[in-house]
Amino acid sequence: MNVLLYAIIGLGGGAIYGLLAQGIVAVYRSSGVLNFAQGAIAMAAAYVFVDLHTRFSIPAAASVAIVTALAALFGVLFHFLVMAPMRRASTLARVAATLGLFITLQSAVALHYGTDSRLVHSYLPSSAVHLWSGAAVGVDRLILVAIAIVVTAIAWYAYRFTQFGRLTAGVWHDPDAVAALGGSPRLVAAANWAAGSGLAGLCGCLIVPLTGLQTETLPMLVVPAVAAAIAGGFSSFPGALAAGLVLGAAESVVSNYISTPGWAQAVPFLGIAALFVARGRSLPVRAEIQEALPKVGRAAFGRTGVLGAVAALFLAAHLGPASWVGPITTTSMVAIVGLSIVLVTGYAGQLTLAPYALSGIGALLAANAAHSWGWPLVPSLLVGAFTAVPAGLLVAIPALRTRGASLAAITLALGVVVNDVAFNNTDWTGGFTGLTTGPLSVFGWSVDTALHPVRYADLVLVILLLVGLLMVHIRKGAFGRRLLAVRGNERAAASIGISVRSAKLVAFSLAAFIAGLYGVLASFQTGVATFTGFSAFSSILLVGTVVLGGVGYGGGAVVGGVIATGGIVSTWLGFTGIADYLPLISGLALMLTLVIQPSGIVPETFAAWRRTGLLLAERFPAAIRPRRRRAVPHEAGEPEKAVARVRPLELRVEDLGVRFGEVRAVEELSLTVRPGEILGLIGPNGAGKTTAIDAISGLVPARGRVFLGDEVISDRPPHRRAGTGLARSFQGIELFDDLTIGENVMVGHEGGRLGGLLMDLVRPARSELSATGRAAVGLFGLERCSADMPGEISFGRRRLVGIARAVAGAPSVLLLDEPAAGLGPGEVQELIVLLRRLAREWGMAVVLVEHHMEMVMTVCDRIQVMNLGRTLAVGTAQEIERHPAVRAAYLGGDEPRTPGTVPS
Repeated sequence: MNVLLYAIIGLGGGAIYGLLAQGIVAVYRSSGVLNFAQGAIAMAAAYVFVDLHTRFSIPAAASVAIVTALAALFGVLFHFLVMAPMRRASTLARVAATLGLFITLQSAVALHYGTDSRLVHSYLPSSAVHLWSGAAVGVDRLILVAIAIVVTAIAWYAYRFTQFGRLTAGVWHDPDAVAALGGSPRLVAAANWAAGSGLAGLCGCLIVPLTGLQTETLPMLVVPAVAAAIAGGFSSFPGALAAGLVLGAAESVVSNYISTPGWAQAVPFLGIAALFVARGRSLPVRAEIQEALPKVGRAAFGRTGVLGAVAALFLAAHLGPASWVGPITTTSMVAIVGLSIVLVTGYAGQLTLAPYALSGIGALLAANAAHSWGWPLVPSLLVGAFTAVPAGLLVAIPALRTRGASLAAITLALGVVVNDVAFNNTDWTGGFTGLTTGPLSVFGWSVDTALHPVRYADLVLVILLLVGLLMVHIRKGAFGRRLLAVRGNERAAASIGISVRSAKLVAFSLAAFIAGLYGVLASFQTGVATFTGFSAFSSILLVGTVVLGGVGYGGGAVVGGVIATGGIVSTWLGFTGIADYLPLISGLALMLTLVIQPSGIVPETFAAWRRTGLLLAERFPAAIRPRRRRAVPHEAGEPEKAVARVRPLELRVEDLGVRFGEVRAVEELSLTVRPGEILGLIGPNGAGKTTAIDAISGLVPARGRVFLGDEVISDRPPHRRAGTGLARSFQGIELFDDLTIGENVMVGHEGGRLGGLLMDLVRPARSELSATGRAAVGLFGLERCSADMPGEISFGRRRLVGIARAVAGAPSVLLLDEPAAGLGPGEVQELIVLLRRLAREWGMAVVLVEHHMEMVMTVCDRIQVMNLGRTLAVGTAQEIERHPAVRAAYLGGDEPRTPGTVPS
């Protein structure tokens, strides 16, 4: 019975989680943004409420109403000033804007009210309700639950039965359609921001009697709120409330039975992780829109740039005044951990909010080794870096099935849990006194910061140099190209043989290793390791500053280090208390920068220098500046080399079926295409043609069997099907926008063995196309644009690049999804010739999904017609034209026509 009592007591807090979650749902339904500032808005509202109620003696009910209205107005202002101008920005940029709001509110409240916790007298009834013998629960808890139920009922009715709810649902599904019908998606989004922020304000007023005022813990209410919102599918208000109540009850039960700190707060993390694993997808679905992500640097300055930057810091530390040494050391250390964010978020496209959690885990284990066993600095440094890797892999597990804002939510939860469970455990951290790490030396050379601060700065600079060179090698090597392919389009990357899973695991492992290096350097600096600097808020602040600088550039990490507390800016400016204001300035600057330049300061600075001719590297002779490496297929004038025919394999599909819920997209589809044959797969819109291609290539779950030759490949993931000899193009082209045309063609066929990866980290191999890749570039006439970016060439050329990328791996079977879409008559004729060459000269089996009927009737050896997911007919062009069922369902008309004249 005690378990039930504790669960009932926890319902009060659970009601707050549920209401906060409903605010997250309201914002997400209208704008697709996961508002990470929801808890921070509640925190600010709590402080304003206490001021109104206690300082100005305004009645509690009136104070709640005023604060809720102010929070709703604040949400509207934030939408119009920040989110609306960013409506076409990437999800990463928009989520970062909410992080900027989180940082700004937390910092502003801490500056104005201080960071000390304050108890608040409850304005709710303090009496208790007796449930059974010896068991009672406070009336205030029951009131909170009742308020949550009433608010939920109002929200459910408003979003289900009113015009506002119907408009919100319309914006959720198709904002352009709402605008075409005279609605305003921006006003709908603003109203939902008002509702979401108003709910956050209400929660701040309601929770303050339970928790008091705390600038560090109240903003983190977003973690259980996100868990409840996920449980409600980001759409159900009753579902979010129910999940919040369950979380609150579970926290109460755990906290009363487990005395170890932090485990009650781990419940939301475990809930989020379980939901992600259960609901996530290894690859995004076709309907997910491909976004323009923040720009990624090309490492144009390469090793020279890294050496120059580190050399400048080295000279400043040695030749400048002694007061410069500390800021340079701090800036360099923060730049190291900032590079881990550039690797995971900038290169791999995985938004993580737990860099300091990984750093702290490495630091904690290393400090215990040094404190208990007397390990010197170098072994401790390696232990800290390597032991952070398993934690990085733990973060990578949900990243295998989710991405974007959802991944950010789980990594934030991880940071909160690690801070509560590990860093607040005095048995592990030594409490306020910390853990002594002993005298610092490197192979007998003292680097004690009290005696030789410059030497410790030198050590940090050496590690920054090594990590910086590592990042350059990753960006320029095959592994970096694979990461950028995964970042740009996971489906397309898998379709050309890239293991998305392996790429993410390696990226998270390397990033954790780098973060672990920082953790040891930061915690060992004074000879006594403490762990207060590894909080979840510190992680959010760091990610925000790196995004501010440019998360796709190494310079973004440097910007994060320069403006870090204790870094160059806070010390060299010399303003009294400037360090206290840096988080606030960073949050405001982050939001402003994202509105103006979503890619950050560094890329825009480079672009400005380039426009004004100040980018000196472009003015010096080529002999002394880094060269842009071109993936040229062959030297000018060199004749194109003949390529052997591909391995002749037949594609056979038996009883293929795909269902999306109750919808049968493909049903009992069977087809066969032989080497050297072109099979046309046609049918009206919605017939299931593209879904069939997705199922054959492994991008959607399907029943039935797929054979390539004598091998069954239907049980293999997409990248392994590609490795067997099955390649495809996409209706939406889906090139990798951060790679050149030559890199797009080569990236899937460079090999992904561990040995090659390790060599690339030391020195990246020269970028070279394979023999088949060179032949594909030559066949499709891409030689002159091989060093161009996809956005720099015409639409028709991009179509050809998409096919050339699939052909470059010499596949036995090529699946083409509407390759002629958007092409002019001349380009279509060119494509017909190319397809015939691929089939006749290369020996490929080609499956062509196409609506251009003249092309289909001209180039295909056989045609298979689909309707409502099933095969309607199979035959030659003449047989298909004369088939009465086909004419009735698709082609139309009564009289047979000659090939090439069938209406489309």
